[in-house]
Amino acid sequence: MAKYYLALVLFISVFSSCSSNYLKACYENLSAIYLSEKGETDKAITVFGKALNNIDNSRYKKYVEYNIASLYREIGEPDAAELNFLSIDTDNDNEFKYRINCELGIIAFQAGDYAKAAGFFKNGVIINNSDIKLIQNLELALLLMYEDNKRKEENINIILPTDNRETEGAEKLLNIMFSGESLFWVENTTKKAEQGKDW
Repeated sequence: MAKYYLALVLFISVFSSCSSNYLKACYENLSAIYLSEKGETDKAITVFGKALNNIDNSRYKKYVEYNIASLYREIGEPDAAELNFLSIDTDNDNEFKYRINCELGIIAFQAGDYAKAAGFFKNGVIINNSDIKLIQNLELALLLMYEDNKRKEENINIILPTDNRETEGAEKLLNIMFSGESLFWVENTTKKAEQGKDW
């Protein structure tokens, strides 16, 4: 799987206006990305944490939080990744909402929760309907959700008794219990009620 990390981009013209904490956070974010690419995930998470502590502005904080969540997903910690993605404040940033919905959809899909995955993919498609792969992911999640529901229905039918011999005793008991009862459902009020079971 491809790794997607977001780097805080620094421009020479903004160096003079940036605080030293911001520059430090940018450096730590890039260092953590480098460490994660080398496979040093423990160190990367630690350095991402340092970057978070040095960012005062929530506008930039979400990039580091996204990177942490992405790293958790890559190392096989879907619960931690999902929790981190859900905690990111996206404000009115549709591009960021789109990315997070895609990531959450992938996590749910890999867990086999196709209905949840379809919901996240749908949210992503609503924001950006030009992403063909995302639309294909949505269609696949919906297809697998349908097949999963169909399989569950078949399993329920297998569990329920279909042999009349298994249900004879229950039917006899119900006949005795309701022998004096009148019919509840009547098709036409002018017709005489038919004789039969009301259960």
